Amino acid sequence: MTRQEKRALRLQICRTLDEHCGNCETKKQALKGKSGSAWDAASQNLQTYCNTQCPVGKQLHELASKLIGELIRPEPIEIKPEKKAPVKLMKVVSKPREELTPESYMQDREKGLKEWQIAIQYDISPSGLYSRKKRWREQGLLAENEQRRKKA
Repeated sequence: MTRQEKRALRLQICRTLDEHCGNCETKKQALKGKSGSAWDAASQNLQTYCNTQCPVGKQLHELASKLIGELIRPEPIEIKPEKKAPVKLMKVVSKPREELTPESYMQDREKGLKEWQIAIQYDISPSGLYSRKKRWREQGLLAENEQRRKKA
């Protein structure tokens, strides 16, 4: 096959992809409203459809076979479910909100608890904890340098 013939086949493949696959309604419907891992799964299913059932996909395989010089047969792709890492659950020991003091806050931070964990422990929101810390600093009950040192 001459260089010009190969070039013509590549251009035909590109044109087919642009004209048909770029505006494909099946593709739009399959991916509509999906994101993240749901989009990935839908994209894999769509790829299987395009390679095995879509007439344009079959035409693209024929063109690619001519270009390479050997028959390309699309093999169905086996979609394996995504393995997710086990979720680490922390033991939540609920304490009354009244027990949250600058001293108890600093003790929890020294134990290695994160801000959001302390908030959960006392059944308040992270922004509520932030407000309390700000008030404690204004009152001089929580030293600003202590707080910054813990973050570093």
